[in-house]
Amino acid sequence: MILENSLKVIINVDGGSRGNPGPAACGIVIRHAASHEILYRAGLFLGRATNNVAEYQGLLGGLRQGAKLGATEVMVNSDSELLVRQMNGEYRVKNATLAKLCLEAHDLLSKFHKYKIVHVPREQNALADTMANKAMDLGRDFERSSPDAPASADDLPDRPPGGAGAREVLCLQYEIAWEDPPANYAKVSGMLAGAAVAAGSLVVLPEMFSTGFSMNAPAIAQGGAGKDEEFLASAARKHNAWMVGGVVKAGDGGKGLNQAVAFDPSGREVARYTKIHPFTFGREHEHYQGGDTPVVFDWAGAAVAPVICYDLRFPELFRLAVLEGADMFVVLANWPAAREHHWTSLLPARAIENLAYVAAVNTCGQNLHNLCSGKSAIIDPGGRNIAQAGNSECVIRANLDIPQMRKYRRAFPALKDIRLIGKDGPSGL
Repeated sequence: MILENSLKVIINVDGGSRGNPGPAACGIVIRHAASHEILYRAGLFLGRATNNVAEYQGLLGGLRQGAKLGATEVMVNSDSELLVRQMNGEYRVKNATLAKLCLEAHDLLSKFHKYKIVHVPREQNALADTMANKAMDLGRDFERSSPDAPASADDLPDRPPGGAGAREVLCLQYEIAWEDPPANYAKVSGMLAGAAVAAGSLVVLPEMFSTGFSMNAPAIAQGGAGKDEEFLASAARKHNAWMVGGVVKAGDGGKGLNQAVAFDPSGREVARYTKIHPFTFGREHEHYQGGDTPVVFDWAGAAVAPVICYDLRFPELFRLAVLEGADMFVVLANWPAAREHHWTSLLPARAIENLAYVAAVNTCGQNLHNLCSGKSAIIDPGGRNIAQAGNSECVIRANLDIPQMRKYRRAFPALKDIRLIGKDGPSGL
C-alpha cells in the first residue's frame, strides 16, 4: 500500500482479560483520518494479564503499527478512562508495571509529529473490542487486512464489551433477492465471512431469509431437511456459532408454515418456532397457518425465544415466553418502511416490559410488494439500543451480559407481579 508523505491516522485500541488476571488480548484498528479506510486491524493474544496491562499493550501495539504504516500524526481512541488520564498526565501511575508501559508509550508517541489520546464511549470502540475478544476466543493473534474490512466508520459493529458472562449476538440486515435462495445464500455467506464471528456467537437472519416475504407458499416451501436448513446448519458448523433464520415449510391444506429454526455449532437443529400471528392485513393468513405455542431454546445457558415480525404487536406472546424462562427474544422480520415508527417503538417496549434483551433483524430495500427500511436493533433490558442499524445492508452486533440481566431482574422484580389468567409470575426471580 502506498501512503502519503504526511499520513494522519486514527488508532482505536482496546484490551481485556477474562479473570483479571486471566487470558488476555488487545484489539487494534487503524483508519485513515480523512477517508476512514481501515489500514490495519488485529487482535493480539497476550497470555495471562490484567485488564489494565491489556489496555496498555493495545496502545503500544497500535503505536508500533502506526509507525510501520508511516503515520506522521495519530489520534488514539480508547474507552479506558484510566489509561487516557494516565497518558495525559491527569492521573499518577502508581503501579510499577503500568508505569513502565506508560513510559514506553510516551517514547513511541515522541516519534510522531503530532498526537492526541482521547477517551471515547465503548460503543465507539466496538471493532477494537471485537478483535480483542476474537483473539481471546482463539487463544492466538488474529489479524485482518483492509480488503475484507469495513469500508468506513459507519460499518463498524456497535458492540459494548462485556464481562465474563457476556456473549455476542449478530444481526445480518440485507436486501433479500426475491424468491432466489442461491443469491441469498451467497449474500449471507459473504456477510458472515467479513464479520469475524466469534466462536459460540448467535447469528440471526431475517424472516424468510432466502426468499423474502412471499405469499407463494407452494412454490417456496421446502420439505424435510430443506436447502435452507442445510445452509443454516453448514454455516453454524463453519463459524462454530448458533444460527437462527426464517424458513418456510409445507403445512396443512396447501398452506405454508412461516418458521424460525435454530441450529447449534455442531449443525444440530435445536428449535423450531411457527409464527403464531399471521399478518391478516397483508392476507398472510390465507397462505400460511399460524402456530400455537412459544418456543424457548438454550443458547449456552441463555434462554432464547424466537418470534416473527407481526408477533411483535402481541405482548402476551412475549409474556408467555418469559414465563417459560426466556432471557432474550430474537425478532425475525420483513417490516415495511411505512410502519417504521411502530417497529422502533415496539422493540424497546418488549425489552422493558420483560426485562429482557431483544435482538431484532429486519430486511432492507425494495421487495415485490414493500419497501423495508432496516433499522435492525439490539436492545438491553432497560430499553436502550446497544446496536442500531440504518437503512442499508450491514451487520450489527453486541455483547449480552446474561448474568447481569438476571441480577437486574432480581433487583427490580417486576416479573414476579405478572398476573395472567391461570398464570402467575415466574418463581426464582
